[in-house]
Amino acid sequence: MEYHVESLLRGNMFMDLFESRCAGIMGKYGLRRVDTEVISYLYNNQDRNTAGDIGRFLNRNKGYISQVVDRLCQGEYITAVPDREDRRYVHYLVCPKSKEVAEDVRALWEEISEELFEGIPEEDRAVFRSVALKLRENMIQMNK
Repeated sequence: MEYHVESLLRGNMFMDLFESRCAGIMGKYGLRRVDTEVISYLYNNQDRNTAGDIGRFLNRNKGYISQVVDRLCQGEYITAVPDREDRRYVHYLVCPKSKEVAEDVRALWEEISEELFEGIPEEDRAVFRSVALKLRENMIQMNK
């Protein structure tokens, strides 16, 4: 595989960029990067809100996610609600305090996206989205 493609797929370069740009948000709210990611995920995916859901999205194990959600519950950014039908599951819901964090993260993503795709025609962006979707589907199949 070509180095630049492998580098892009690994995501380290992008995550370093995101973390450096996210420093202001993290400082403003006293949060870690993973905290902002969990809040943003839950805010945008209110129907997929268990530790397993969060872990799959962020590619982290449930133990690590449990520590993060406990910290966010203590900070009153999210609340834990036991599943009514299956006591093994806990659903995490965003609290009003999370709205501003989620909106700041969304604005940051939009800003970064605009810069990343600057000078790339819409047709090429559409091809990129299509290829990225197919790569994701292939990776899901490969991990089964």
